[in-house]
Amino acid sequence: MQKISFTTLSTPGLDVQAVSALARRFGYDGVDLRVSGRAGEVKPDTGEREIKKYRDVLASDGIEAAGLLCYLSYDGDLSPGLLEASLREQLARLMEIAALLGAQAIRIDGAMTGARSHAGELAGALGFVLDRNCGIDIVIQNHIHEFSTAQCLDLVDDLNHPRFTLAYSPDHCIVMNEDFASVFPRLGGKARKLFISDLRMDKDGYAAVFPGLGVVPLGESYEAVGGKNFDGWISLKYEKFWDPGLEGPETSLPYFIERAPAWFPGWKKEATHGRNG
Repeated sequence: MQKISFTTLSTPGLDVQAVSALARRFGYDGVDLRVSGRAGEVKPDTGEREIKKYRDVLASDGIEAAGLLCYLSYDGDLSPGLLEASLREQLARLMEIAALLGAQAIRIDGAMTGARSHAGELAGALGFVLDRNCGIDIVIQNHIHEFSTAQCLDLVDDLNHPRFTLAYSPDHCIVMNEDFASVFPRLGGKARKLFISDLRMDKDGYAAVFPGLGVVPLGESYEAVGGKNFDGWISLKYEKFWDPGLEGPETSLPYFIERAPAWFPGWKKEATHGRNG
């Protein structure tokens, strides 16, 4: 089943209650909260009582925790064995948070200094926690300066675990100069999340625009991950958190959801969505 969410990169400064209310108001199925010490709605050390309060807020609005945007940290002074142990500990804690919140998956993006040169330690940690933890999925996102789509898919293939899949970001393919002709054939059955973001060229490189107004092949990307048969979350990634000059959620959220039925025909909008009560 396809569902529609947005990441809270679209809603900087808002707490979980406000984010949940926006999701309900505009007819989204879920939200992707951030787990970060840097202005995340959830912090890595947030207590169990507070996390369960967030879970209840979402549930009261009929909104799912589509996933958690999570960020691994890396200490370059650690030996390979200690680094893998550190990653195991971080991943286990993030999966614990997801379970308490009722989230289905955590997203990682390899966002460690030197992550690509330590893919072996990351793979070891992933395999360890996936085999021992509570049924939470892990999705890895292709991301500029970090793992390309091809590198993410290689890791997915190497681990070959049903709960470890790709969170595909076609905008990062463009910025990283990946060839869609090589990427698209590998995506079928490997992606459980599709991030939707768009870009246009400007004098400084690329700038964010509303989906459908830039150069990212959104329709082709949707078809590549399965089209109507895609089973996962389609998530608006409009990053006002990083670019305060972008439009606010009162504009970006309805813009996206209003176009979603035409862009993603596998998504069936529920009659209960969009209630203001």
